[in-house]
Amino acid sequence: MKKSTLHLLVLGLATVIIASSCNKDKSSEGNQTYRVISETEHYDTTQTFAANYTYSNNKISKAVMVSGEENGEIIFSYPNENSITASYNIGDLTIPVEFTLEDGLITEFFMEDTQKQNYIYNSDKNIQSYTSFSFSDGIWEMDETTVFTYTDGKLVKTVTSSYGIETDMTVYSYEGDNISEVITSYLDQDGLWVDYDKSVLTYTAGKVSNIVLSYYYISDWFEDSQISFSYDKNGNLTKRSQVFSYYEGSYVTDYVYEAGSGNYGQIFGFIDYEIHDPRPNKKSAGHKGNPSIYPDFSAVSMIKSALRTR
Repeated sequence: MKKSTLHLLVLGLATVIIASSCNKDKSSEGNQTYRVISETEHYDTTQTFAANYTYSNNKISKAVMVSGEENGEIIFSYPNENSITASYNIGDLTIPVEFTLEDGLITEFFMEDTQKQNYIYNSDKNIQSYTSFSFSDGIWEMDETTVFTYTDGKLVKTVTSSYGIETDMTVYSYEGDNISEVITSYLDQDGLWVDYDKSVLTYTAGKVSNIVLSYYYISDWFEDSQISFSYDKNGNLTKRSQVFSYYEGSYVTDYVYEAGSGNYGQIFGFIDYEIHDPRPNKKSAGHKGNPSIYPDFSAVSMIKSALRTR
């Protein structure tokens, strides 16, 4: 289900901190930890996006993004252990947001008179459901709810409902503890789930090295693109490359690190893709598909969308 840019912005900011508020960047070798200080995205040789991150007391205090001639930034503050505030600035637009935490987990995101999301967790502190609301004519109206199902601690299914009607379902298959295949379906007018999107993951030395994305058309699967991942000797994700089957060119994102602790993984999740897609500071991409550790939305993607549509 497609969303407007503003809805995407709000959704992303609302869900970026599903991970524990005390979660540190975990790319490490031995006792050394590393934190992301920049990322750059190119389409072929053209830079399409860049971001730089500033840390204070081992927490991100500012993220500055550039896309074309547009600049955007998010300023973060941490009033107490149960609150994170941020100011999202792009052009002449400034949007304040608030996050409420309980036991280190986000329970509510709030954007005044615009959007809010509520989160419920199970006893294992894995997200059980989240519900988004929009503000209209002086009242809060429910937009979407996503419910997460687990078996033996592994995420096996998510179901999204819009305005009370089920719309999308994603099913996760495993080899051992690693996600091997992900299939997403939509509910048709006859009440049947119809597959339309598939990801097949390949691992090297316990890390995701390749994902093949396919779409279903008429009666068969057709490859859409492939994503490859590269890591440095410390286990940090350094490059994400996506090559498409139906046109020339590729999207490449490079990540740069420095020694130190941080909360990039907490604030930005793992960029703007899927739960099973490796991100910086995720040591075991695809492992158990735990969305309390691997959120699938991020402020970065929302800023990219906002910048690109201005």
